[in-house]
Amino acid sequence: MTDNIWNTIKHKKLDDIIHIGVVDFEDKIAEVTTFHTHLFLEVGQVFVKLESIEQYSRLKTSITKEVDFTFDFEIEEEMSLCKYSAANVYMTSSLADNKIDSITFYGAESVSNQIECLALSIKLDNGQVLFFDPTYLFGIKVGSIKEIDKFIENSSNHEISITKL
Repeated sequence: MTDNIWNTIKHKKLDDIIHIGVVDFEDKIAEVTTFHTHLFLEVGQVFVKLESIEQYSRLKTSITKEVDFTFDFEIEEEMSLCKYSAANVYMTSSLADNKIDSITFYGAESVSNQIECLALSIKLDNGQVLFFDPTYLFGIKVGSIKEIDKFIENSSNHEISITKL
């Protein structure tokens, strides 16, 4: 597995969780639509790209240098691309140090420089756990340790390999 790439972000600060999408103006009012199929985790000078694939059944993960807007959605000419900082929504304290203590992949396999998995969790050194589940109806759901328990319970008919870094 490409764990050497992932080990480079361990013990680094999770600075932000970024949604991407579009802005459309109607009657001088901006409407923001985020694509929940793509998330970016800002960790120092790199971004962890999370993408829901295979009809929302798997999560493709990779490390990138910037937030990119490569997705399969066609946007209209009058729309503008946007990104939304959501750290204050998901993290217990977005002002805390929030260093990554461990990364856990559920059902992972390496594909080139990427890891595809059924789900991913990140434990922060303050004890908070962020769980990224691509099986959510509209894309990637960001949850907590409670969602991990539900995920494992719902997967009890299948043996899931767990890889922890």
